[in-house]
Parts: sequence; structure tokens; C-alpha cells
Amino acid sequence: MNKILFVALGGAIGSSLRFFLSALIPRVLGRIFLWGTFSVNIIGSLLIGIL
Repeated sequence: MNKILFVALGGAIGSSLRFFLSALIPRVLGRIFLWGTFSVNIIGSLLIGIL
């Protein structure tokens, strides 16, 4: 049961972070590239690697 809750919590945090960064980063860096999605994927990969 704890594993399911951790997966749900991670999904909620990840999707919220993706939404926030997808709205914020294009304002700073421009809309040429999907920087929000790219940065969330890099951060997520780093965190999974650390765990």
C-alpha cells in the first residue's frame, strides 16, 4: 500500500512541477524549445538516479 501512495505522490509532484515549469521557463528562455519538459525530465532523472 505504501508503494502505491509513493507512486501517486511522485506522480502528483512531477505533474505539478512539469505544469509550473512549462509555464515559467518559456517566459524566461523563449518558446523555441520545450525547456519546461526538458528540465523536468532532467531533474526527475537526477532524482531517480540519486534514489
